[in-house]
Amino acid sequence: MLSHWEMIGRIALGALLGGVIGFERDIRRRQAGLRTHLIVAMASSSFMVVSAHFMYFQRDAPGNLVSVDSSRIAASVVAGVGLLGGGSILRTGGTGPS
Repeated sequence: MLSHWEMIGRIALGALLGGVIGFERDIRRRQAGLRTHLIVAMASSSFMVVSAHFMYFQRDAPGNLVSVDSSRIAASVVAGVGLLGGGSILRTGGTGPS
């Protein structure tokens, strides 16, 4: 199990990498810049850390067999990001980069 500081570090690293992408988009004056990418990346990182480690926090008795599908949350994150992208395309009219 990861320590709390390692989990926080992973979330911070995800937010930092998302911020780099957002900063690049701000420089090029594109929609969905620094703040949007930073928040989406931090939320996605948080969901992934929780989905990968939530079983450790269940406090089940030793020896109990529990089936866990941690990829469900990851699939929801991907669907959410796709929904945001689709909404952005519909809002702008799908004209592509100008």
